[in-house]
Amino acid sequence: MRITFKNIADHSKLVVAALLMGLFLGSHVFAQTDRVKPLYAGAATAFMQKLVGLLSKDIKDEDLESDILDKWQERVDSGEIFGKTEYQIAVLFWGDVKSVVQDTKISNSVWATWMSGATPTTSRWPARFKIEDDGYSGSVLAIGYTESEQYDCRPTPCAFGRVCNPGAMTCKGRSAGFRHRAYQSRGFDWLFQPAGEGYYYIFQGESERAIVAGDYADNNIYFQVPNGRDNAKWKLVPLGNNRFYITDKKHGRSLVAGNNPDGNIYHQVPDGRRNAIWRITYLQGESNIPSEIKTN
Repeated sequence: MRITFKNIADHSKLVVAALLMGLFLGSHVFAQTDRVKPLYAGAATAFMQKLVGLLSKDIKDEDLESDILDKWQERVDSGEIFGKTEYQIAVLFWGDVKSVVQDTKISNSVWATWMSGATPTTSRWPARFKIEDDGYSGSVLAIGYTESEQYDCRPTPCAFGRVCNPGAMTCKGRSAGFRHRAYQSRGFDWLFQPAGEGYYYIFQGESERAIVAGDYADNNIYFQVPNGRDNAKWKLVPLGNNRFYITDKKHGRSLVAGNNPDGNIYHQVPDGRRNAIWRITYLQGESNIPSEIKTN
């Protein structure tokens, strides 16, 4: 089996070290600190080494293990794992395991080993929440984000005499940004990380990016790495029944949907508007549950 990880001269020593570390830490592979904290450089590499050391517990075929490690090597070389959380790194690496190992029992066993017998949706992970408007629009909507979004899709017209795909669609597109749209859209689950003084960073899913107001109050909401900025820190101002204004620390303005539902999110003074009121619903998870939010 060929091992190519940089800075890992002796794989057997790495395995022994990682296993000993696992014994030292008990049954927990993942740190018991805040799991939404991004890992950089040595911390990310150290966590990766734990997973490398445990891989052979479930992967007995050296060729398969080598193929998996090659994929992990590519992620290391590209720097893809740096700036991600433990969970994000594990999900990336487990995806590589599943792409190589056809036996789902084995790939699931790998995850269970990493999670100490838990499943990918274990409640030991940071709690996730749905953030939706309080019903002013007449439909269930959520704050969402996509790298790009298509809309107003229509069947592609077929020129006379040409063979066309009957399912072909022509769509308009719009640039990346937050959207206020159907709950079924991707990007609807949010994690709250304490930012001090009763404020929170609000991360989307497992992304290292979060909800951020403009460095200057420009009416817009962004999807960025917080970097400790006050415009990335949000206070949940209770209005009862898990309904809140969500207000930033720097400008004192809030997340607001359009006065007429237009699919966008704005940064404005609430002024008592119903489209500035957000209902936060607990989905799953255990840690980092804001005290302001009731989960039952």
